[in-house]
Amino acid sequence: MHAGILSRNEPPDIAGKLGRRLRKRPNGWQCITNVEDLALKCPRCGTENEEYAIFCSSCRQPLQGQSDRDSLDTRQSRVAIAAFGLFVAILLAAMLIFIWFSLPAEQNGNHGALVITLLNPTSLDALPCEYVLELNGLPEHNGTVPAGESDVVEKNFTFDHSSLVVVVHVQVIDSTTQPEDVIVTITPGEIERVTVFLHRSSG
Repeated sequence: MHAGILSRNEPPDIAGKLGRRLRKRPNGWQCITNVEDLALKCPRCGTENEEYAIFCSSCRQPLQGQSDRDSLDTRQSRVAIAAFGLFVAILLAAMLIFIWFSLPAEQNGNHGALVITLLNPTSLDALPCEYVLELNGLPEHNGTVPAGESDVVEKNFTFDHSSLVVVVHVQVIDSTTQPEDVIVTITPGEIERVTVFLHRSSG
């Protein structure tokens, strides 16, 4: 018959009322329900020793086996809990990193925009202007703007630096007069606006 664990903290009163003895274990108070439970059996010679004996009375073998096993179980449980907590922390960190890099550029602060208005002023001799728009030397847009009207081109940028420099170049087809290049600095979260005046003239 095995002894049962009654309480982890204070020894319960019911044991005294029943005239039974208690033994303090790492996981609580153990009620001694059998005379055999008072003895500690030596793992070497099998001699049954007193309850609180440290060494076997016959062969002097240390009687710490049960306590060692209890301590080992406790350490193993703590290691398992710590390992599980570390795994959960790594998993949460990986999820946060994935969500961060999955956000659109305008939400993670690396987004900027440039709005270019190409205006063909009204005049007596104004003609439709056919143009080619380049940004930093790369073709971006082309079109034709009638006299007195305008064309709007919007370009979104994503970048890793604190700002981005963009060179706006407009080539007017069949015209001897060309607009000057415009240099624009774009910062994260901002929208920069530029107006370029077009004029078609022949020499």
